[in-house]
Amino acid sequence: MQFREHLKFELSEIPLSELDSLAKKIADELRNHSFFCLWLIGDIGAGKTTLTGNILRNMGLDSKIAVTSPTFTYLSDYKINKKNYAHLDFYRVDSSRHTFSDLLSYCDFDGLFVEWPENLGTDLSAIAPTHILRIEKSEDLQSRNYLLYEASSV
Repeated sequence: MQFREHLKFELSEIPLSELDSLAKKIADELRNHSFFCLWLIGDIGAGKTTLTGNILRNMGLDSKIAVTSPTFTYLSDYKINKKNYAHLDFYRVDSSRHTFSDLLSYCDFDGLFVEWPENLGTDLSAIAPTHILRIEKSEDLQSRNYLLYEASSV
């Protein structure tokens, strides 16, 4: 499945100390949609889970609720102001042994945060992105470059 990407914004050399303001900007963009699916693309250690937690907090998640990577469970869900959100992590998935089209069927989610979607191979229909965030680590590892795209199927 291929996607057309339209650049919404690019932020370069953002220090980790400014992550909350970036998360607010992304949360504001996602809130403009009745449903969203945000793919977070970046190397291990790029900060995908940390940023997901910051975005969820900017959407109203209680700061006492930990947002951790669902690497071993594949999915963590959060309820915020009567809306349901899922955080998915497919880093450890073996696409030849699993299909995930039914993974999201137990709940109507208003938004999805998806790490490592490329590991699903061709089984992407259930998690087709509305947005793609590309995260690149700087050489000194103290800042990141962020590119947010709106996405649509080709």
